[in-house]
Amino acid sequence: FIEGYFDCNAGIGVKDGLHVVTESKQFALDVTYLLNRLGVIAFMTKKKRKSPNGIDRQRIYYRVSVHGDDLVTLSRWIKFRCEHKQKQLMSFVRYHLNSERPSNCGTISLDRNASRRARVESRLTMDAMGNSSTVNNLENEHVVSTRCVATHLVQQLKLAGANDGFTDELRWMRMLIHPDIAWDCVTEIWCEEAQDEYFYDITMLDTPTFIGNGIVLHNTHVFTTTTGAMKNAFGGLLRENRHWCHAHIHETLVDLLVIQKEIHPGLFAVMDGTFAGNGAGPRAMEPVVANLILASDDMVAIDAIAAKIMGFDPLSLDYIRLAHERGLGCGDPREIEIVGDDISNINLHFRVTDTFASRGQKAIYWGPLKPLEHVLLRSPIVPWSYMASRFYYDLYWYQFIGRKRVREMLKTQWGQLFLRYGA
Repeated sequence: FIEGYFDCNAGIGVKDGLHVVTESKQFALDVTYLLNRLGVIAFMTKKKRKSPNGIDRQRIYYRVSVHGDDLVTLSRWIKFRCEHKQKQLMSFVRYHLNSERPSNCGTISLDRNASRRARVESRLTMDAMGNSSTVNNLENEHVVSTRCVATHLVQQLKLAGANDGFTDELRWMRMLIHPDIAWDCVTEIWCEEAQDEYFYDITMLDTPTFIGNGIVLHNTHVFTTTTGAMKNAFGGLLRENRHWCHAHIHETLVDLLVIQKEIHPGLFAVMDGTFAGNGAGPRAMEPVVANLILASDDMVAIDAIAAKIMGFDPLSLDYIRLAHERGLGCGDPREIEIVGDDISNINLHFRVTDTFASRGQKAIYWGPLKPLEHVLLRSPIVPWSYMASRFYYDLYWYQFIGRKRVREMLKTQWGQLFLRYGA
């Protein structure tokens, strides 16, 4: 189909690649999809042209384009019956293979204002940049920069001493031209109704990627029964609005693990169980000296073993069971290999209890106050919940209950070690 369609409708330039135009957006998307199935990356762009039937008005058309290495790949799949087009295709392949022309994945959208400002302030003319027509076209957005051209521009700016006054601009340009990154243009943005009843606003502070191998404390938790490596992502990937996900916290933890495995496949967790938390954790926990350290590259397995040590059946905890069923890790202790100390007889007999504050939260997420959840926790009055939490835990609970527990823990060997820090 692709061969026949392109044979009849496509145009090929020795330097421009292959282009085909259609009035149907869906058809253009389907062609792009079929090319992707062949391992060929194609770009779809929207164009306004006058109708070919003579009517003096513009109509919207969609152009599918294939360039660079991808057109070379496509030439291995198709052969045109039109001799002229086949010659053009072979001429393009020879031209591309004998030059340093990058593929369409090498196109980069430089910020024309930043590059022009850096050039002018560095007192560089367009000719001094190497090719005045190319620089002019880029700065006026007549063409999109390729990786090799952008790399040359950055090198020229660096040689001219632009580093001193344009650190941020050059850092951004160097990031854009990094060989491990491929860019494509956003051609359309649209809104759709969410199919699921919960969603995530995932942001990361001060770092472009989330690093999952951290040190976490394993405790009981009023919402998830236990908290460990998987729960660590709840505070790491989700930000101020993460309380929106408490009503679906088990499903959220599983989805966050999927995201972690995508963005950072080398996950490794070290779980600090020197102190463990019983009761209404994590904020109102009863500290217990457990003298344990756990480590694993399987987030589900380490949480399952921690839950078993605390006295819970791991597969009875929804987030561990769901992750186990989705193949994100092993949640069955019988299938987990344990090396190191023998923990088969360790059972801390932990149980989950509630505080006045946690009972109120559960009433909002799953109880009689559920209809008011949006008003109480997702509207401008939400600061009341922060103030209520601070008042209960900081002014009441810690003063009358928590302080005593802290004093007791400071008498242990770990507490004494903590007191010696900085001494």
